[in-house]
Amino acid sequence: SAFQEVAIQWLIKTDQPINVLQNLMFMQIINIASCTHNNVKIPNHKQIHQAIIDLFKSNLHELCKQLQVCIHII
Repeated sequence: SAFQEVAIQWLIKTDQPINVLQNLMFMQIINIASCTHNNVKIPNHKQIHQAIIDLFKSNLHELCKQLQVCIHII
């Protein structure tokens, strides 16, 4: 199939392990992309970088809040 051919080329060119195609998050990406009626807009490097930083800060903030609650209990 066309998908298999492209997937094989992607695996080779990006040096991915073969089992990455069975990764649940990878399959979720493919499922989301296959349901869109328009082309999927892939974020650029800067956008992904900023989103990861924002997620880290948010998770760190939540962790700090949880630890403050735990400190008050002790």
